[in-house]
Amino acid sequence: MYCFARWYAWYVRVSVFLDLLCSANNQFQFYSRHPKFCLSFYSFYTVGAEHLRDSEILISILEKQKAAGKLYAAICAAPAVVLASHGLLDDIEGATCYPAEPFRQKLVNPVDDAVAVTGNVITSKGPGTSLAFALEVGEQLFGKEIGDKIQKEMLIQR
Repeated sequence: MYCFARWYAWYVRVSVFLDLLCSANNQFQFYSRHPKFCLSFYSFYTVGAEHLRDSEILISILEKQKAAGKLYAAICAAPAVVLASHGLLDDIEGATCYPAEPFRQKLVNPVDDAVAVTGNVITSKGPGTSLAFALEVGEQLFGKEIGDKIQKEMLIQR
């Protein structure tokens, strides 16, 4: 549980509600100097995703994550607006995002799953799927046994 609690504390810091873009860019600068991390982020509305899309620091981090074969993840509008806009989903079939047609059109063969894992990319539909998304990111980072334990302790069925 300690590993997940530590990961969750980090995850909350990096998860970005981009009304605070300036603060987010400072965090991205910090994490860009520390390459051993998984990058996940939230964006529950289009404007926030557009700010993420326009962050050169974030895009640089994501491109390095992809090139190194490391995990990266996005939820809601962000898979389409951020990842797809910068070619970070070009070779990924089976990603998901918020189920609005303008977003889904940007994905290659989008799926209707609440959370989709393809290679090193985790995507999720939106606010209602955020808990399943967080559990999947945790499972990918720490393994199925830890993921199942956390799921059980949190009384979640998936």
